[in-house]
Order: sequence, then structure tokens, then C-alpha cells
Amino acid sequence: MIILGRVVLMKPPESWDCSNTNGSPNFINDESLSNNDIFNSKLKIYPNPVNDRVFISGDLDKANIEIYNAIGQLVLKENQNSSVNVVHLKKGLYFIKIIGENKKTTLKFIKN
Repeated sequence: MIILGRVVLMKPPESWDCSNTNGSPNFINDESLSNNDIFNSKLKIYPNPVNDRVFISGDLDKANIEIYNAIGQLVLKENQNSSVNVVHLKKGLYFIKIIGENKKTTLKFIKN
């Protein structure tokens, strides 16, 4: 215990530890922004920056599409393969996660 004027700071017990191996309390992040190089090299998104639709080209049979804003909130989820309507998104940086059979990649784009 440390007393500073009217403020008392309590030191947590030595056994109290809520940090996980990633260093963040009570949260396990099992996702990464790293890309599967083989899958990623075959997939392209265009145009970038985008105004109304983002198009996906490459070796993609069937995939789920998830779009996240810059703070990691899921803003759109679709099951389309060739294009996604993003006209309703605000201007800014977004991440598009393309999840195929046993593979996934995350690319970024700018919405104008």
C-alpha cells in the first residue's frame, strides 16, 4: 500500500495475473494480419481506393467476405465472390478478410 496525500494505491496480490501470453488482459487474439503468401499472391482487390464496389479477382471458388474498419469492428459480411458493395461505408481505411476453403487472407483498401 502506498499513501499519497488522500490517494491510497493498493498493490494487487502477487498471485493476481490477468494477462495472457499476448500481453493483453483477458483476451486471446488468435487472428493475425499476416497473409498466406500463396493464397494472397493469387487474390487481388481493385480499385483501391474504392468508391462503391470492391472487386476480387484471382483463384477463388467459394469464399466468405468480412470487412473490418480501422478499429477492428466487423462492418460487413457477405458470401459473394467477385464483388462487394461498399457504397454505404464511411470514408476511411478498411480490411477485407477473404476466407476460402482451408485458407484465408486479409487485404486493406481505402474507401473514398
